[in-house]
Amino acid sequence: MIVVDKEKVVNGSNAMSTVVEPQRQRSKTEAPRKRTSTKTTRKTELKSKLRVMSTVSICFMVGVLLIGRYTTIYKNQNAIRNLKSEIESLKYNNDDLKVHLLKFEDINAVDKEAREKFTMITPGVNNVIYSDLSKNNFGEKTESKSSKTKEVFEKIKNILF
Repeated sequence: MIVVDKEKVVNGSNAMSTVVEPQRQRSKTEAPRKRTSTKTTRKTELKSKLRVMSTVSICFMVGVLLIGRYTTIYKNQNAIRNLKSEIESLKYNNDDLKVHLLKFEDINAVDKEAREKFTMITPGVNNVIYSDLSKNNFGEKTESKSSKTKEVFEKIKNILF
């Protein structure tokens, strides 16, 4: 067999042969493609990352603020609940004290409890002490002690000077 085109000669198996496409040549009238510089792409990437980070940080701050406010609201509600329960218990105690006071409005009940509980007795004629409050039992103080000390100091002063 005689080979006419030496370019298409295949030695060996054709099973693995690849098709090579010819390279396209640019014409001089075709405008060359503009390549974006790496600096501008890096700047845009940095700006987009900065926007994302600022958005995430703002969301985090808002979340922390909301959680803080809910915490204070919960604490205030808990304090209000505790104060209301304390008020109720004080009302019950007040009612009990009022009932206890009603027991002692009757003089006979007071007399009975004094005799039984404290073993008191009714004062008799022999146990009564009378005092006359018309006269002045609390006399005015006399300055005898201070005047004596003044006299002593005056004598010492006269002797020395």
